[in-house]
Parts: sequence; structure tokens; C-alpha cells
Amino acid sequence: MSVLSTGKPRIWIAKLDKFDNIGEWKEIDTPKDGTTSLETSEGDTTEYLQEGGGKVDVEKKECGFTFVFDLFVKKGFKKPIGDKNGVIVDNYAVRLAPKDPECHGMLMYKAQVSCISSFSVADGMICQYKFEGLQTDDHENIWDYWFLAKQLVTDKNFVDLPATAGSGETISATVTATIGTTDTLTAAADEADSWITATVSDGVVTITATENTGSRREGWVTLNNSDGTSAKIRVNQEKAATAD
Repeated sequence: MSVLSTGKPRIWIAKLDKFDNIGEWKEIDTPKDGTTSLETSEGDTTEYLQEGGGKVDVEKKECGFTFVFDLFVKKGFKKPIGDKNGVIVDNYAVRLAPKDPECHGMLMYKAQVSCISSFSVADGMICQYKFEGLQTDDHENIWDYWFLAKQLVTDKNFVDLPATAGSGETISATVTATIGTTDTLTAAADEADSWITATVSDGVVTITATENTGSRREGWVTLNNSDGTSAKIRVNQEKAATAD
């Protein structure tokens, strides 16, 4: 087994919706040799100097991240992300696992993507994808990622709920988890999200919310299985019709 995150990587992409929820992951073709890289640009530094040049304080801005790889345009090739003259409107998440899946990989949660096409006699047509990392309100831009980490498999990682329910109905959605026949699954809303209730029956988690009388809100439900795996489900609820 390897010690370092070197060698032929595996890469997945997923489109984000308008609320920055990650959609379905799709694995892409193996990039051209030597073209896959995560580049970090150091944030600007502001130094505060007193008269005479003595340094009083230093302020550092956040780093920027750019993930790049080139794809060969093989016979029958279909772009993994469509573009218009290199421009891609939607934001995407991207994750990478190294050759040894137990070694350290990375996940970029939100990125603006561009596609640059080129040609040379040596390589033929090439599509270069560039992911420029973007910040979100509640996520770091770059996450640690391990492909073989023990994770609970669910049919979705977020649910969208209306502000209110119809007559005789409840505001709820379900998430199905893949568990063993002898496993025990539990679910609970995070402590700060008292407006959410989660119950479990035969691997199906029912997530219920109280009526929302204000602005759009987001919360989290944590699923824990008796085999040691877990998952986080993001709960989004629309704003009330009367809210500004």
C-alpha cells in the first residue's frame, strides 16, 4: 500500500443546485498524464507599520484554490460538463481520490468551471477543465476526502421542504439509507435545529419540520448506523409566503 497520494487518480464531479446542495456524483475519464493538479494562491498580506517601520500587526486574506485537468477527446467523446464557448453557467463540486484509495484525497465543495479546447498533432484534441474554488456561507472550500472512509450510503444528501403543508398533511420528506439486516439506524436533528424532527423505520428516515413563518432556513440531520458509519442530511425549508 502507498504512503503518499500519488499515481493515477479517480475524479468525480457533481452539479450544485441554486441552494449549493451537491447533486449526483459522476466519475469522469482518466485525465492526460501529468495534467491533474490543485494549485493554491496565497492570499494578500497587509502589514500595519508604525512610524519608523516597526511592524504592529499583519492581516492575511484567505488562499485561493484552482483544480485543473486535461481530457483526451477520444472517439465518441462527450464532455462531462457542457459549455458555450468555454463558459459554464452552473457551479460544480469536484473530488479526487489518489491511486491508493486509503491515502489523502480532496473535495472542492463549490467551483466556477471553465472548459478550454485545444489541438496539437502530438495529442489531438484536448479539453482542459479548470475549477476555480468559491466560498459558501457554511462550508470550507477544500475538504479532506478519503474514498475508503466508512460512510453511510443514502439515496440523497438533502431534502427540500415547503413552508407549510396542505390541509391534513405534514411538512415532511424521506431519506432511504442502505443498512444491513442486523444494523440499527438512528437519526436526530442537530442541536441548533429544533424545528426539525427525524424518525427512523426500516432504514427509512422521515424528516419533519414545523411551519415556517419567516425567511428561508437550513438545518442538518445526522444519521448514525450501528456499524459505525454515518451521514449528514441537509434540510432546506422555503420562506413563508408573507416573509420579505
